[in-house]
Amino acid sequence: MDSQTAGGDHGIAIVALLYLPIAITGVMLALEVGARAGVPAAMRVRSAFINSSPGVRMAAFGMVVSATIHVALAPSLWSEDHVRTVLFILDGVALTAVAVAALLLRFPPWRAAGVVLLGAEIVAYAGYVVAGMEQLDAVGIATKLVELAVIGVILVDSTHHVDSNRNWLRELVSVRSNGGFLR
Repeated sequence: MDSQTAGGDHGIAIVALLYLPIAITGVMLALEVGARAGVPAAMRVRSAFINSSPGVRMAAFGMVVSATIHVALAPSLWSEDHVRTVLFILDGVALTAVAVAALLLRFPPWRAAGVVLLGAEIVAYAGYVVAGMEQLDAVGIATKLVELAVIGVILVDSTHHVDSNRNWLRELVSVRSNGGFLR
């Protein structure tokens, strides 16, 4: 059985995704504790997150999922292609930066940067497959589907913002905020 059939090098991406919710929960809990303790930076970051729209949050999460997969795969690529390894790491860092810019900094061109990065990933994967340098696999296809979905979320502009006076958890699960995704 070859390494692609058994999951091989791509299995690490699945494992990394299993830890992503734990990492996100840890960051969110640290922000909440810091904000409640009155740490100004934690209060600003928490407020920026709460005031971001659900569409922005979904796009940022999708970009972080793609970034996690690419960074997790990078070490396994080192032995066969140093350039692709560096590109995977740079892509992961860039996507994470765009996600942070979208959520916290309100950096206006984040949408264009996100679409360009995600689109380049899809085109590059297709090019590698067509050139025979990469085989189609479940992780690659699933990652590209996530990236296409995130491009769709980015392009569909969500104008609803959470009221800072309302309970953010109640707002997160409300149909008005997320279109019923979390119901």
